[in-house]
Amino acid sequence: MAKIQLLSTILTVVLLILFVVQSAAHACSFMQVVAQDGTRVTSRSMEFGVDLKPNWTVIPRGREFVSPAPEGRRGMSWKTKHGTLAAFNFGDNTMAIDGMNEKGLVVSGLWYENDMKWPDLAASGDAPVLSNALLITWLLGNFQTTTEVTAALKSVAIYAQKIPQMGGMAPPLHFAAQDASGGSIVIEWDNGKLSIYDNPLGIMTNAPNFPYMMTHLRNYVGLNDGQWTASDFNGIKIAPTGHGAGMFGLPGDITPPSRFVRLAVLRQFADPAPDAAAAVKLARHLMNSVYITRGTIVDRNAASEVTASESTQWTAYYDLTNRVLYFQTYDNSTLRKIDLKAIDFDKVSHQSINLSDENETIIDATTRIK
Repeated sequence: MAKIQLLSTILTVVLLILFVVQSAAHACSFMQVVAQDGTRVTSRSMEFGVDLKPNWTVIPRGREFVSPAPEGRRGMSWKTKHGTLAAFNFGDNTMAIDGMNEKGLVVSGLWYENDMKWPDLAASGDAPVLSNALLITWLLGNFQTTTEVTAALKSVAIYAQKIPQMGGMAPPLHFAAQDASGGSIVIEWDNGKLSIYDNPLGIMTNAPNFPYMMTHLRNYVGLNDGQWTASDFNGIKIAPTGHGAGMFGLPGDITPPSRFVRLAVLRQFADPAPDAAAAVKLARHLMNSVYITRGTIVDRNAASEVTASESTQWTAYYDLTNRVLYFQTYDNSTLRKIDLKAIDFDKVSHQSINLSDENETIIDATTRIK
């Protein structure tokens, strides 16, 4: 009887994970700020409906990898050329979702449902295959520019590995990559076909596809930082309600197209950042405009019980020029940093640190009152 009850409990948990993963919206955002001194800071927010238990993992140079592969196929193997700092979810090294290497290449994976479909392996012959779960790890460990990434992706056979922690699904993702020299691309598999787009705008959210996002942005080219003047309505002078009228119509909802537009428009009119420190501050302010507060996007079951509540679990700010990662979490807005230049990637071990170990720093200013 106890065994039956245990099996029933396990089945219930598995079904709950499947429901949450497949139904909950996953609203990530990606954006780059370029300072006047040329510093490039790339930001990425990670949103999800359940706790991802994230950690930062250091991957040294010379680390050997062998990709998982389906039965009858051989997985790719390689040894890392570049040291990497990558974000992994679920408290282990199952799948990197984000990261930067010591050369200043950043690759981010964002949720991308609808038309996304991993390629059919049958068309790749007997070539070695690369698991989607190791795609970011492979790119960051071997390449330093988006030009190199583009060439490599055109010759690789991707295996859609199912992730147990995600209910046994191969998560639908698309990817943004940027390098320290200014290269910026979007990588998407639509209905199994690889598309790589130049992304000089440096912004990406979720679905629909990247070409749609760029077309949708055309609806907002009239937005500006100016103010409206009073107009005459049948002899009555009607004044605008206040400052900010030039931005009237800026979408404020949380959908991917609206977040894409909001980041593009607000960055366009924001005061430029003179240097790296100012670029990180500007990036934080802009990313706050797409921040998701827990409870504002939820999924419910048939009994109207909340099964998932999405939030911005963490946000990363990568200084590609100076090779520094800054990050904050939902429960700790204190900005923390990891300097990749201070890591000896020839000697460091493959290791992970939890994103949420530290407590939020609150400075008591009472002592300033005399």
